[in-house]
Formats: sequence, structure tokens, C-alpha cells
Amino acid sequence: MAYDVDKELEALMANIKSSSDDDGAQEAHFVNFDTPQQPVQSAPAVQKKNDEEYYSGEVYFAARKPARPAEPPVSREPKAPVSPTRPRRKTGAAARKRKTTLKGVNGAGLQEFLRANGTKGALIYVGVLVAISVILSVYSMSFVNDILAFNRSDEVVTVTVSENATTSKLISQFKKQGLIKHKYLCKMFMSLTGDLHGSAGKAAYLSGSFDLTPSMGLEKMLLSCKEVQKADTVMVTIPEGLNVDQIALKLEKAQVCTKGDFYKNLESAVLDFDFVKSIENRSARYNYLEGYLYPDTYEFYVGQSASSVIRRLLENFDEKWTDDYAKRAKELGMSVDEVITLASIIQKEAGDAEQMPIIASVFNNRLKSSSFRCLQSDATTVYVAKFIKPNVTSGEADVFAAKYDTYKCIGLPAGPICCPGDDAIKAVLNPAETEYYFFGHDSAGKMYAAKTEAERNRLMYNAVAGVEDEDK
Repeated sequence: MAYDVDKELEALMANIKSSSDDDGAQEAHFVNFDTPQQPVQSAPAVQKKNDEEYYSGEVYFAARKPARPAEPPVSREPKAPVSPTRPRRKTGAAARKRKTTLKGVNGAGLQEFLRANGTKGALIYVGVLVAISVILSVYSMSFVNDILAFNRSDEVVTVTVSENATTSKLISQFKKQGLIKHKYLCKMFMSLTGDLHGSAGKAAYLSGSFDLTPSMGLEKMLLSCKEVQKADTVMVTIPEGLNVDQIALKLEKAQVCTKGDFYKNLESAVLDFDFVKSIENRSARYNYLEGYLYPDTYEFYVGQSASSVIRRLLENFDEKWTDDYAKRAKELGMSVDEVITLASIIQKEAGDAEQMPIIASVFNNRLKSSSFRCLQSDATTVYVAKFIKPNVTSGEADVFAAKYDTYKCIGLPAGPICCPGDDAIKAVLNPAETEYYFFGHDSAGKMYAAKTEAERNRLMYNAVAGVEDEDK
């Protein structure tokens, strides 16, 4: 079928004319969506013309209301910068709720808060007040308890007081070691009540270790560490060869401190001496500080604290153990504890200082020999039977005997059996050069040393019988 262009154009022109008569001149409205504040611009009216004027050999479409009007060019005006960190303000119910809550929290609008939240708000308000009151009451009672020490623990805590310690420093130390809970309030309390306690000026405290308990309360703990002028002093001489039990009894008889306090402080003392820290088998010992309470003559206060007495004895040992002793022990391949352990045996076995280097050589020869694995010192057997066994169970006595009795254990015992003096320590560090493995004493204290047990027994028999030794 042929396509008739003239007929199609005539039909199109007829439709356009009909549409023009019905709708009239159409106006196109353009809206700028980016800038809504500008007035809407209207397009100029289309002038009516005859159909013939529209057609001049080309197709011209009359203005028909478009489905979507064309948009004119939009002027791009710069937008105001928006801060990226500025939060978007809430509007509506959320903003009103936040405003009401803030008023209630700040207290400025308490009435508005209560009106807005009703019974629930009142309960919240009362609950907050009660919680704050309870917290303040508990805190206040806890502070008062630091002073009065109601229902506080009786656990012993050893506090080491340094020289020229102040009340403030001691209170900080009490807090660090768990004796009090509120150091700042305690410092303020002592500062305000200093005149009442006679400590308005600089308080003087004893340097040393003190056994304190939380149940003592702040004032009593400070008083225990404070240097109180005492008129009564006593001179106490601790001879070489005494053990811990004998030293404790001697101090109690001199009214320096009780045996109970002395033992308790020995077990709980936290000491910063290097020779104490070097003890490796503390738990295996009967008295772990045995051997280190240096024998000497001391001046103590009557009723002095046991902790300060113990520290005084240990400080004396620390002074007597010189750098030369440490150097010599290192040359021999011995630790401080090994030197003191062997010295304690020599101290108990020797009749005088002259015998000590020879006895030291006997034990040294045995320690180096594979034939004599045990020292076989009678003094260690006596120590177990007389000072350990009466104070422990039968099972514990057997355990300690295996550790201390040198007829049963190999080499050195678990620890010293007494507190040796300087002569015994020097004998260990500088033993005589001999080939002896045995020695013995007669009733007068004279010593007989020998290479063999038979030789030793013969010498001892001749000494008892009053017979002169033929091999001499």
C-alpha cells in the first residue's frame, strides 16, 4: 500500500486546528526546583495563526500541553557551607523529651520534670536521693572505721619504716599495704587533730620493721611506730652458737620482748636484705632466719617491738658480712647461705677458735670426697632431737631429721643449726690444709683429728686411758 503524504498532512493539520480551538493558547510553566524562593516564570503566550501560515513545506507542531514541561536553565547559586560536625537539631517529640530530661537532671526545672514524668519521675528522684545517701553513709563509715577499727582484720602486716619517716608517708604506706582504705581523709584527720596527739610538729618514728594489724586503728598503728622516749634500757649479750629458740628466751628474760612476738615476727617479716632474699629453700627450713641473728652485745629498750629487735640483729649481720667475705666465698664457689650453714656446724663442734680451721678442713675434705658423702656431725643430731622434735609432730620430726641430721642427709643440711660468730665464718672461708676426715674431743675439750676412723678411735681411747700415743 502506497503512503500518501498529502493526506497525512491534511489530517494532522485538522487535528492541530481542533486542539487549538479547544485549549486555546497554552502557557508553559517552568519551576526551578533548586531555588523554590524565586517566582515561577511563565512562558510567553503562543500567538494564533492560520494553519496555512504554519505550513511552508515543513512540518510544524503546535504547542500542546506537554506531559512534563521542559525546564529552563537553572542558575547555580553557591550554597551556604554546612559544618560537618554540627549535629542536626532534633525537632518534634524527641526535642521536647530531651528538653524535659535535661531540665530534670540539671535541677533547674525539677517541677517540670516531675509534672512531665508523674509518679515515675518522683520515684526516680527519690531513688537517686536514697542511693546517694547510702553511698555517702557507707563511705563515711568506712573512713571512721579506719580510725576506730570496728570489725577489722587481725592479720599481721609487717611495715618497714625508713629513717626520718613522716606521718603522711606512713599513712600512704598503710594504705598501700591494706591497713587502711582512705589515706587522704586519714591524712586530713591527723593534720586537724595533730595538737591533740602531740604531733603538731615533726613526729619521730623508729626506723625498722613493725608488725601492725588493721584492727589496731590508725592512731595506734602510728603510735606503735613512733619513737617513745623510754627511760629503761637493758644490755643483752647474745653469745656465739645460740639458735633462734635460745635467743628468743634470752630476750624474754631481759624483758625486751616476748617469745611469742619474736616467733611471730620471724615468720611474717618482709625483709629487704640481699642475704635473706638469697635463701632458696625457706619453706623447707625449721627457722628460716636461723644463722643470721648475729651474736653480739646489744642495748634494747624494755618492751621494745620484736620486729625492730629482729631487724637490729639482721642489720648487724649485714654490716659484719663484708665485701671481702663475699669475694672469698665466690672464690670457693660457695653462697652466703652455704658459708653460714657450715660455719654454724663448726661453731657447735669446736671447743675454741683455734680448732675451727682444722674442723673446717675435715668437713671440706668430706664434701669433696666421694667416699664420705655425709658430714656425720653430732651437733646436727642434737639440734634435731633437742630443738625441733619437741615442737613438731612425729611425722614432721622425721622429715626435718632427714633434712638436718648429717648422719642421714648428704652434704650440708637444709640450713644453719645456730647463729655462728665471726671466727667460725673466717674458718669456713680460710680452712686449714689437712688430710683429715675425722676428729673428736676428750672430756677436757681437747681435739684429736685423724685420717681414718680407726686412728681417731685409738687417739680418743688413749686420751681417756691416759696412755701416750706411740705413733706420735
